[in-house]
Amino acid sequence: MITPEDLKDKLFALMRNGDLIDNTHRGEVAELIVLEALGNRYEHAGGWGYADIVSGPVTIQVKQAAKRQVWGPSKTLSYNIKKQKQYFEEDNLTVVLDTPERLCNVYIFAMHNNPEIDANHWDASQWVFCAVPTNALNEKFGDQKTVSFNVLQRYFEWVDYDNLAATVTTLRACFCSDPTQPPKTC
Repeated sequence: MITPEDLKDKLFALMRNGDLIDNTHRGEVAELIVLEALGNRYEHAGGWGYADIVSGPVTIQVKQAAKRQVWGPSKTLSYNIKKQKQYFEEDNLTVVLDTPERLCNVYIFAMHNNPEIDANHWDASQWVFCAVPTNALNEKFGDQKTVSFNVLQRYFEWVDYDNLAATVTTLRACFCSDPTQPPKTC
């Protein structure tokens, strides 16, 4: 019988099959890259909850896309921003909402920005990020279900890995009385 460790190794080998990651796992990689960029103040929410990353009152949903896919260059670069009708709480209990809404207070759009043959989804320096407060998404896009990379570029600033934490810290000030303090004091 295969051991849990061997099974994990085999799964990682499947995921790591080259420098490009298929859509099944690229979202998890993008979440971990964002989490590392933000630092130890933030935690991965895990599971099927509505947030991917949390810190005190700040809840973050990470959306990702890539200019180069496993099958070649991507023709459509868009993100799902659909308002949710339900979400899972702890222990995967379904909560149904009276009115659909975007549940996190910050969305981070991650774009693997290298369309060339040397693209490497594992390389954080090849990603760019756009952190947007949900109220700005609601104002600009209302009930729209998707938004393209090009449209987001028109309205919001994109930053590299090294500048993502500073951008999110600025947004954090909207949700915390003192953004320099650990989450417990927010």
